[in-house]
Amino acid sequence: MNLPNKLTVARIMMTPFFILFLAIGSVGARICALVIFLAASLTDLWDGVIARRSGQITSFGKLMDPLADKLIICAAFISFAGMRDMGIPAWPVVLIVTREIIITDMRKEALRGSRVIDASKAGKYKTTVQIVVIVIILLLSILKGLRVTEKLPYYLVLFTMLLTVYSGAEYILNNKRVFLAELKEDKDGV
Repeated sequence: MNLPNKLTVARIMMTPFFILFLAIGSVGARICALVIFLAASLTDLWDGVIARRSGQITSFGKLMDPLADKLIICAAFISFAGMRDMGIPAWPVVLIVTREIIITDMRKEALRGSRVIDASKAGKYKTTVQIVVIVIILLLSILKGLRVTEKLPYYLVLFTMLLTVYSGAEYILNNKRVFLAELKEDKDGV
């Protein structure tokens, strides 16, 4: 296994520890969760850079790198919705997670048909915003202790949800030919 793929696997392995520290809920545990999330974000940045520069792009990396991103990002938003002091309702989180599942499944199906669909600018922007919002919410929860009373986390999640849904719709519209071809192949193969 090459270094970029090892970084991707490391990011996946960080996710349960991230969730655990958020569940503990103390300020110290949230600091640990923040450190883990920042480390995961850095591995996301570096695995792609290393893979492109060294020519170590693999099918495993094409599928697992975005999956690892979605895993820790969705874990963060789901955890936030479950934490009473965050003031984040479940419905925008459900929309964020649903978009991520749908697009990840579509990418997997495209790869199965030997088609690679690169991330769009909106998708890259969405991921960056999701990461920044998660870091801001974690910092707010650390600075305010266990009581995040202001509405900022709520509005940040709403903004993230809107951007996430928009990028998902754009992704589907821009790649509809690939997905229609996949559906046709599945229908013809059955």
